[in-house]
Amino acid sequence: MRTAQQLTCSGQRYQRTGLITRSIKRASVIKCVATPVSQPARQTLATDSQEPTDNCRFFVDRDGEMIRIMCCDYGFRAGAGRLYQDKYGEVPDNVLVMAGDNFQHELSALRRSVRYNEYAALEAPPNALARVAGSAGKVLVSGLSRVDSWLEARGLLGQLQPAEVPADVQGEDGQLNEECQEIRAQLRQLKLNDAEVWAREERRKKESGDVDAPWFIKAPFWLLCVMLDVCFANRPIQRFWVLETVARIPYFAYISILHLYESLGFWRAGAELRKVHFAEEWNELHHLQIMESLGGDQLWFDRFIAQHAALLYYWVLIVIYLFSPKLAYAFSELVELHAADTYEQFVESNQEALAALPPPLVAAAYYRNEDLYMVGDLYMVSKRRVPKLAYAFSELVELHAADTYEQFVESHQEALAALPPPLVAAAYYRNEDLYMFDELQTCSGDDAPLRRPPCSSLLDVFNNIRDDEVEHVKTMHACQDTKLIAEQLAGRRKKLAAEGLSSE
Repeated sequence: MRTAQQLTCSGQRYQRTGLITRSIKRASVIKCVATPVSQPARQTLATDSQEPTDNCRFFVDRDGEMIRIMCCDYGFRAGAGRLYQDKYGEVPDNVLVMAGDNFQHELSALRRSVRYNEYAALEAPPNALARVAGSAGKVLVSGLSRVDSWLEARGLLGQLQPAEVPADVQGEDGQLNEECQEIRAQLRQLKLNDAEVWAREERRKKESGDVDAPWFIKAPFWLLCVMLDVCFANRPIQRFWVLETVARIPYFAYISILHLYESLGFWRAGAELRKVHFAEEWNELHHLQIMESLGGDQLWFDRFIAQHAALLYYWVLIVIYLFSPKLAYAFSELVELHAADTYEQFVESNQEALAALPPPLVAAAYYRNEDLYMVGDLYMVSKRRVPKLAYAFSELVELHAADTYEQFVESHQEALAALPPPLVAAAYYRNEDLYMFDELQTCSGDDAPLRRPPCSSLLDVFNNIRDDEVEHVKTMHACQDTKLIAEQLAGRRKKLAAEGLSSE
């Protein structure tokens, strides 16, 4: 393992992956955070005296390239609640302490959201149903604000204080610094047209066939889609955050049941399948935290919707998987396809804006790390065209997700290209630890090379997420055929063994 002293700041290439922070207040010192697998501690490194022009950070990827990452983390759970930041990898406290802390945190956030009417800045929704919901929401917020003021005046609730801006992103006036405000303004310009997402999904269905699922599988999927369209109109980042919160739930359910079967002695052949599902969940976790770092979880109402929907879908999928794993996998495939379509549309619509924005840290660390732990297991299906999809719930949701992401990318290519990636994106896609990433690519075929995606802008981040969603779709398709999934897993083991021998 290289030491911190091997890091230098004089050139454009570095010998170690990690995070470099340039501070306005300390011109001769930078902070470096290594990848979490090899060197999780934060270190301080003296360099030649130089006057930095900003307070943005740079991530050094596995190729030694320096990636400028997004300066600010706009998420509600920023700081200790984010991957690759403070307290990452620590053991949690007991449940009572955490529940109490979270209750106080969320209660304060709920009170601020209604007293300061954080929902007033939301754009008017484009469809009639969303406008009705928005009008009802305004009445509810106004009523709750009066109730909160009444309780506070009588001493039943404490004095409400505005949320503090973290010191490391404060400007001279104590508010959010100018650069973070500028990037946030650019993020708010990103758009996603629901009608274009559905049109893209219809085109995909004509090309590869529609999903012939029973009503009790389609109903929860359509309920999810309607909720996203109504509650998150004109708010693509928040929509993606809720979508990713729900999209990782099936993998929790599948792992839980497979673990139960192993513990009871019913079925022990699913151990490797559990690893695949963990790789998929790990991938979705990074998608989720990328959206969090972009501000997707800021509003209390959005968190309420996402967390309760996640709990509901978890138990629904537990029951479905117990009686029909094929239907459960089909539901996941539907979610991932919808996510991929949505991301694709989003990128096309915002391409230029996304290309100009840097990625978040978590994106760079995931896609550009040296250790792509578990990523190889994500890519389970060869790059051939997927045949007519299995007809059930998971497949529907995955399909819709793929369509949505595809439409989003198409609509915003310029805007996304102009934005830097979040830290979590850089840490995921460009870190030097590739183990999880390679484990995700289980069905990429014997001749297909393992993915090594770029992560230099927010456009790269959304393109990567869209491609990840497509791989989830293929995995869910393979899981519906017990022979196919076994063949793909065997082929992956053979391929990785051959690559290991060739590298020796």
